[in-house]
Amino acid sequence: MDFDEWAGDMHSTAHDVALMMQEAMKNDTIREVVASEDSWIEVTGADGTDHSHSMDTHNVLLGQDGNIGGKTGTTDDAGYCFTSAYNRDGDEIYTVILNSTTTDQRFTDTASLANWYYGHKVTVAIANTQEKTANGNPLMARIGQTDWTDKTIDATLADPTAQATVFSLAGEVTEKVSYDDLSGTVHVGDKVGSVTLKQDGTKIAVMDLVADEEGAGPNPIEWLLVKLDRLGRRIDNRPLTAESETVAKAPEV
Repeated sequence: MDFDEWAGDMHSTAHDVALMMQEAMKNDTIREVVASEDSWIEVTGADGTDHSHSMDTHNVLLGQDGNIGGKTGTTDDAGYCFTSAYNRDGDEIYTVILNSTTTDQRFTDTASLANWYYGHKVTVAIANTQEKTANGNPLMARIGQTDWTDKTIDATLADPTAQATVFSLAGEVTEKVSYDDLSGTVHVGDKVGSVTLKQDGTKIAVMDLVADEEGAGPNPIEWLLVKLDRLGRRIDNRPLTAESETVAKAPEV
């Protein structure tokens, strides 16, 4: 609405339109309407009578290659436009095309843009390490047992084969490993920490680290010896427990 008495210097960007499409697709009714080729709406007229009206879609891409809806538009300045939603394997995106040369070209441009995005999605292993545990699983970290001064637990992923999907042009992936406080006896499969992967500030994967070896806690005599050892370590200003160490690196894109 930018004409006659509503005329103004109003503009929007592709990013603005994408945000509007994103918000619209959060509404179940809108999702249902834009995903249908033959929708009907019930309206009540000024005279109080009800009417049914059909709504035809102009989205020629609907149902193709993950297209789940869209809205066409045309203005003198922006030309032939189209904003659309795609969902492939649970990865939903919103595309915006402005100023296409023809009504058909905007659909060609949309399909090309969606294929470009999905073509740059790559799958990487969360466990980026060459080292293995004694059980043959990827060694993610060695985590100190707090009841000992010199013992660690080999940690692997809860799912050693787990993968994450990233966008290859969005920059490097960063990794943050958190360690749990391991006191007492630790058994294989116990949660001992977690790993979080982010790309461009967006969290892309979180997974527990689990013990891949048994680690007994000290018996009473061993507990006393640990206390004596720590007394000497305090005097010498040495660590009171074995330091935890992250072995795996962030996946490379």
